[in-house]
Amino acid sequence: MSVWLGYEAPQLCVDLPDRELATAVRELFSGYLRDADGGVEVRADPPPVRIRVRGARNGYRIEGEAELLNGLKAVTTATRMEALVRVEAAVARGLLSLRPEVAHVHGAGSVLGGGGVLALGDSGAGKSTLAFHWSMSGRPLLGDDVVLLDAEGRIHPFRRVVKVPSDRVVERGLDPRETLYWSDGSPEAWFDPRRAGGWARRPVRPSVIALLGRTSGGGARLEDVDPAEALAEILAGVLPTGASQAESIDPIRSMLLRARVVRVSYENSRGAAELLERLVGSVEGRLAAGNGVERP
Repeated sequence: MSVWLGYEAPQLCVDLPDRELATAVRELFSGYLRDADGGVEVRADPPPVRIRVRGARNGYRIEGEAELLNGLKAVTTATRMEALVRVEAAVARGLLSLRPEVAHVHGAGSVLGGGGVLALGDSGAGKSTLAFHWSMSGRPLLGDDVVLLDAEGRIHPFRRVVKVPSDRVVERGLDPRETLYWSDGSPEAWFDPRRAGGWARRPVRPSVIALLGRTSGGGARLEDVDPAEALAEILAGVLPTGASQAESIDPIRSMLLRARVVRVSYENSRGAAELLERLVGSVEGRLAAGNGVERP
């Protein structure tokens, strides 16, 4: 079975061995579905990005371009869940490869209090968990791992399901078994934002940019960051799948013109999510009053 995905046209094809895996891919990337009638082959120019999944003697074999499979042309997995995890990552990379004209920033974003927030940090800094809390509070998301930055400094959503620690899901009163394809004992869950705040419907220029760092003890703390320092840190988080770092400098500067940049040290992710939401409201209020935070 084939699942066709893309932005405005079918551009990426995932060939799958059965309906169950095809349904899973369709649910994980519902915002990009571009299926042809009856699932028939689509003539595309240039040829579509293609990922093939086949049943193998000891599990599943996944084939695709090396850029989609961590430098390999094919990988073999023992279980369906392992295959789905690999396919989900490969499809995300494939979709990003279709947008080379914009910067791909390693960050999470949401629409909050009339404005927007972009949270940046290394893996494990808590970007996905903040995105989950914002979604559970009814806020539209811009992404939980990657967002797209255009030439005007606006953030466009990358609609990928949120992968969040299972214990955070429990803390918000949800049963992990009700998330997508969770299995007993799994440390992470795939959370579909459509169950809560959904996805942003338009690009957003963030009014707050948060550079995340974990700490122990005490509440969340904020420290303003110089724009030049912020530019360097945001550039470091530009992924090689899109516009180059050199090409991303001007879009980042455009984004920084209107934003307040803060370093956030925190222990409790829910408290940090709420603090940033209040901060966005405060910045947007000053902008509305004519006391903008634009910087040279």
